[in-house]
Amino acid sequence: MFFTILFSCQDPNHCQEQICITDARLVGEWEIFEECLCHFQGGDFVWRPVDEKYLWKFDSTCKITEIGEIQPNCNSGNYSIKNDTLSVRWICSNSSTTSAEYQFSVSQNGDTLTIKGFIDEGYIGQKFIKNK
Repeated sequence: MFFTILFSCQDPNHCQEQICITDARLVGEWEIFEECLCHFQGGDFVWRPVDEKYLWKFDSTCKITEIGEIQPNCNSGNYSIKNDTLSVRWICSNSSTTSAEYQFSVSQNGDTLTIKGFIDEGYIGQKFIKNK
């Protein structure tokens, strides 16, 4: 005999238990320094310095915070790691959420984080340097 129990709720923040899977190399504060519009719809496939700087801060309990004005209404949330995929669920000031998945890598010496957000035509890449 096989039983399935389904739970449904209005507020997903209060009906799911989250499992924290992190990578110790990711924990800390990272400042963006380069980006690449690496896609065929107007991208040039060149890494360039960014004009508008911001920080991503990862803690060991899977909390992420963005410090800057890139997403002023969705600047904190939760993250998880699976293989080379970084999944982020941003929690917005109007109680909504937005999710994103990135391919990520950390340099061998641990000071550079590269993320790539894939789209149909390629990807948008960002490089961060770890603040000491």
